[in-house]
Amino acid sequence: VIIRIEGNSKALQDEFQRIKKQTANLEGQLRSVSKGSTIAFAALATTIGLTVKAFATYEAGLVGVGKTADLTGKELEDFGKEVQKLATELPVATKELLAIAQTAGQLGVKGSKNLLKFTETIAKLGTASDLSGEEAATALTRILNVTNENIESIDTFASVIVALGNSFAATESEIAHVTT
Repeated sequence: VIIRIEGNSKALQDEFQRIKKQTANLEGQLRSVSKGSTIAFAALATTIGLTVKAFATYEAGLVGVGKTADLTGKELEDFGKEVQKLATELPVATKELLAIAQTAGQLGVKGSKNLLKFTETIAKLGTASDLSGEEAATALTRILNVTNENIESIDTFASVIVALGNSFAATESEIAHVTT
């Protein structure tokens, strides 16, 4: 915007220059706000996208558990809530806990109570030893089947394997392998 000021009024010209500077400052501030808003919106969109992806992963894992362990409806929903609670208590992601539960269902563990106990035990075993995840689930289930033990004794059995690993020159995975 070009405005010509006629005459000798120095005060009027000074005021015009001051307003021109303020307008330039305001334009700069608006550009900064605009950039900040764009960045904030992009961050929000990314967060929403990651949340949706995490929820989809959770739902897919829960459906897998339902299929392998014959859990449906309210029982499956309650199991999912318990797994989420367990994920806050252990240093294991919900996705991994659901994978353990799905493996347990494939190996014949039935009932949400047994699945939860099995999942928690295998997750704890994974944090305390080199035996974790699907390998631990498979090994311990096979050993329990061979010894005709119930799934309720899985936590005791896992504790024995960890104690043996701590007491002898063998890892927990080696002990489980030899036992199977």
